[in-house]
Amino acid sequence: MVIGAIGLFEIDFDARSCEIGYSLGSRWWGKGYGTEAALAVRDFAFKQIGIHRIQGTCHPENSASENILKKIGMQFEGIMRDAQRNRDGTYSDLKLYAVLSDE
Repeated sequence: MVIGAIGLFEIDFDARSCEIGYSLGSRWWGKGYGTEAALAVRDFAFKQIGIHRIQGTCHPENSASENILKKIGMQFEGIMRDAQRNRDGTYSDLKLYAVLSDE
């Protein structure tokens, strides 16, 4: 049974950077699965493919996603204003977090 998805995106091997993204079915929220998966992907990126910087974003009101980013060691870097274009043509801000391999 698939309960969600997680992956690395925008991988830049020259800069040794990427972005982490994930989605989890609401039935499995609050059980630690998102954090467990994100830790595994973070460790894989650092140890297996030599990534130096991983960043992740979340909507300002999505405290659950923000908590996952914090739990995997990411630090808040700022608000990206109107960083996501929505289906209805409006824009949303995103919070930017990142972690470095030597942290």
